[in-house]
Amino acid sequence: MKEIDIRNPRSTGRIKTKICNYIKTDDGTELLEFKCQRIRRTILVDDFLNEVMQARKDSYTTEQ
Repeated sequence: MKEIDIRNPRSTGRIKTKICNYIKTDDGTELLEFKCQRIRRTILVDDFLNEVMQARKDSYTTEQ
């Protein structure tokens, strides 16, 4: 298993704000782990990308 911190590149401080963890399991599954206070939520990267694409599609249709 490999785990990488994803940090906000636009953060103004020396230490960039951590957004989530990217996790790649031994079987190749890609996950994003978000932490809010003491609660951790894990989502598949593919599911997250599908939600982003749907949100983009919805935003284009509401702007017109």
